[in-house]
Amino acid sequence: MDEDAIHEPIALLHSLVPEVHRRIAGGIIDRFPRGGNFYSFIRRYHSVIGKDLRNQRGIEDCKDVLSELEFAALTANFFASLQYQVSTPTGKKIDFLAEFEQTGHVGIEVKRIREIPEPTSYNEEDQIHEINYSQKESFKFTGNIMAAMHQLMPDVPNVIYVKIESTVHEFYDAAVALNAIVQRVRNKDIDFLRKHKFDSTAQFLDHYQRMNLLVVRSKWGQSISSTGTDFNSNRIWRNEEAAIGLPENVVDIFRRGENWG
Repeated sequence: MDEDAIHEPIALLHSLVPEVHRRIAGGIIDRFPRGGNFYSFIRRYHSVIGKDLRNQRGIEDCKDVLSELEFAALTANFFASLQYQVSTPTGKKIDFLAEFEQTGHVGIEVKRIREIPEPTSYNEEDQIHEINYSQKESFKFTGNIMAAMHQLMPDVPNVIYVKIESTVHEFYDAAVALNAIVQRVRNKDIDFLRKHKFDSTAQFLDHYQRMNLLVVRSKWGQSISSTGTDFNSNRIWRNEEAAIGLPENVVDIFRRGENWG
């Protein structure tokens, strides 16, 4: 097979990006792993992917969609099948419904922590201090996790996958956010729940118990591991209150992110 034929699905993916975003998006797409089940995924869902990309308002919104596609590119070969944009019984859509051989299905919702805007600064006694991490930034994990909860499928285990593309957010921010969410729910903070579109503690807990894993991946993982440091680019937090178990071999796939791609 000639080179053009080998990379035809990637060329198709490039063509789906609106022209105004094609230069930046193209650089991201070119870093995706090649071949395998991901090519079949592109061919099957190119119409859905194209519609998603066209509906995005700006490049950051476009990058959110590309994070979903990157997840598919990195992990498709671990799945017996990978469905995209699957409707839930409530009419919402979860990003992926993956089938693992002999273990059934798992729902996967992908979120992205965006890079912060250019840092602001203030002057104090002729010293310039940069402010990189605002209060708004500290709530990004909370907002993404709570939004993802709404998308989770009933009757199957689910994973919330968060990709960090911000230089100021860390793995541990996710654990802090998740613990804070649970604490506020236990304290019956109904204003907090309503802010995130949950009507009651019971409704939230129903969705929370659908989540088996919170998986956080840093874009810095691979570059650090290349130095010889034992660094895994994924961190996982298991929900011991999950209503349906997730087989350990599936958990291991999400745990060992350096083997992806």
